[in-house]
Amino acid sequence: MKIITGKTGKPHVTSADDRALHRAEWDGDGFLSVSQPPVLVNSTTLRVYPCDIMFQGCHARVAGTYEDLTFPSGETGKKRVDILVARYTLSEEGLEDMSLLILTGQPVESSQEPQSPVYETGIIANNVSVADMPLYKIIHDGINASEPVTIASTFPPLSNKYTKEESDLTTKNINQAISKAEKTAAEATAEAQSIANDAASMAEEATVSYTHLRAHETKANL
Repeated sequence: MKIITGKTGKPHVTSADDRALHRAEWDGDGFLSVSQPPVLVNSTTLRVYPCDIMFQGCHARVAGTYEDLTFPSGETGKKRVDILVARYTLSEEGLEDMSLLILTGQPVESSQEPQSPVYETGIIANNVSVADMPLYKIIHDGINASEPVTIASTFPPLSNKYTKEESDLTTKNINQAISKAEKTAAEATAEAQSIANDAASMAEEATVSYTHLRAHETKANL
């Protein structure tokens, strides 16, 4: 075991440490915030607005104004599904990165149902070189493309992670536990005091009895 939130005299907190904490806090992948959904600028360009994501504990964001990504146009008489992913990469030198990427699906005849493209399902904690988090999909029908459809979930704020009823119940249980502990401590103190009082009374009675006994012995010797 190593300490994370502690001073050790040398750099020791890693990105993996932060990811482990984030996984415990958020328990899943999804959007932390989205300023507005992405839109199609034209038939080959997707505009992604500022957003924050959590992917296997890895926090990444689109900052600034927006990012534009391009993809091949649709084909007449064909259908296709593309997916926008957030791609995590780990270089041979140990450098990490996250970027947006549109994966292009395989076109099929319009009478068939297109399949989503395959993406990388690696586990970052296992030091994989590539792992993808699906964000949105775009469905092409001929040369027409649909507006992006959200794939990833959206996390509520941490303040809303528990309902008021759950929060109130937790507070009630904590207060009851404190009251029980205080009552137990008070009862133990009272019992200890009672034992001490009984012991003192017994000692006093023994002292009186001993005094009387000595007085009788003295009188008998006179």
